[in-house]
Amino acid sequence: MARDFDGTDDHGDITLAAAQTSNDQITIAMWLYSDSDAQYKRPFHRSDGFRAEMDDSWGFVFVAAWTGNDGKWSMAKGGTGAWYHFAATYDWGATTNDPILYKNGASVAITERTTPTLAKDNTGTTLRIGAEHPTAGQYWNGRIAEFAYWSRILTAGEISSLGANAFSPLFYPSGLELYLPLIGNTS
Repeated sequence: MARDFDGTDDHGDITLAAAQTSNDQITIAMWLYSDSDAQYKRPFHRSDGFRAEMDDSWGFVFVAAWTGNDGKWSMAKGGTGAWYHFAATYDWGATTNDPILYKNGASVAITERTTPTLAKDNTGTTLRIGAEHPTAGQYWNGRIAEFAYWSRILTAGEISSLGANAFSPLFYPSGLELYLPLIGNTS
């Protein structure tokens, strides 16, 4: 069970409380099924620029918002036509921090594409699932399920249980700021 995004105009907006977005440490996790991994397809995008997206040259890109250059890191694309679990942990505490990206519960090799500069910008209060924010473009083409956001860095073991063993994010309530099961077209 998941929400199917058509790659044309489907998306959903969630208004977040400031307390849900201003934490230095975060974990974000979700199940993805991509029908297309074409350029700029975005499973999520927060109003401060925090996002994940497909890139034809770089692969699957994770972006952390900063007031100078956003930090950008990439991993290999997850592929099309099959479910995979994506998770990322990040600490806005310093520009030298890199995220840890996971596929199916295991950490993967990443490439730093852009080093973040100046001050952190992790205060966006609108989260768009399935498309770019603030414009309605760069639509995700595929399914998303079990979207979750924590205000702490989950351990590698916790992420492994989410991705490799398909535990619900509700198994880890400490710091869980947002959980969207995304069941069907009406959730």
